Amino acid sequence: MKENSGRTISIIVPVFNTSAYLEKCIISLINQSYRDLEIILVNDGSTDNSGVICNKYAQIDPRIIVLYEENAGLSAARNLGLANATGSYIAFVDSDDYCDTNMFSEMINEAVNNNVDIVIAGSYYVKENILQEHEYFPDNQLLDIETIRHLILTDSIGSQAWSKLFKKELWKDITFPVGRIYEDIATIFKCFYNTNNPCAYICKPLYFYVLRNDSLSFKKSPAQGYGLFFSFKERYEYSVSNNLAEKEICLVKACMFAQGIINNSYTLYKYDQSHPTVAEAKMFISQHINELTSSKMAPIKYKLLAWAYVHVQNIYVFFISVARLILK
Repeated sequence: MKENSGRTISIIVPVFNTSAYLEKCIISLINQSYRDLEIILVNDGSTDNSGVICNKYAQIDPRIIVLYEENAGLSAARNLGLANATGSYIAFVDSDDYCDTNMFSEMINEAVNNNVDIVIAGSYYVKENILQEHEYFPDNQLLDIETIRHLILTDSIGSQAWSKLFKKELWKDITFPVGRIYEDIATIFKCFYNTNNPCAYICKPLYFYVLRNDSLSFKKSPAQGYGLFFSFKERYEYSVSNNLAEKEICLVKACMFAQGIINNSYTLYKYDQSHPTVAEAKMFISQHINELTSSKMAPIKYKLLAWAYVHVQNIYVFFISVARLILK
């Protein structure tokens, strides 16, 4: 690996059993028009041919580094990549996705020319080879830091790690929570509070996000609700600690996912009351019921369900039991 030029981009790619997609991903990175890259492939205990593919391309391109760990999940793999990254910029690519050939060239140009620490690009959602363009604005934008913080914290702009370029120093003391899904929601927003510079947005779709029916994000399971609740709960706690204007909307979102966990414990997951997250969700709702029911930002459905759960549980259980029968 050559010495860091000051504009080297470390691209962190967690890899776990994605051999059907991995070569396309790696090829899209080694063929980037921007050459000053450090490509970190983190093999997260893959049991398919992914490790072989990683090693194959490491022999072909000296910019590729392969790291190995026992299977610990996406967050742990990203954290390992961050700990070993030597570039001045950080980017994340999922191993089943791929990038436009000019993605990092365009992003680094925006970062340098506009003196910004974060660049966000548009993307395509790809399902069965059908592309759906996903953009937040109709043209390029240079967003002041308060505006972009608000957009990120209120989910007006997604918190996905991919399709973003970060100055490395923004990641000081930030890691992804291990063992959870929707880990980006609890993590990425913090980078925007580690800079006071504007953020550049490229409206052109440069990242190809592949929608897979077998991915964790699309499988209905308790882990989905738990991950969302914990992430938004942490956002709320962060906003309270820093007295942010967005603390109400963060609270409402955390309460909505907490109530979803409680509802699902009676419906989809057959009275699974033993999971510790269910108890934590119940406590969170009970602690914040007055704030939730008085908020104009909260949907009426969640207000009513939360109020009934806290104040008249027999009525709540009756209605949720009826819903359970309907959902069978």
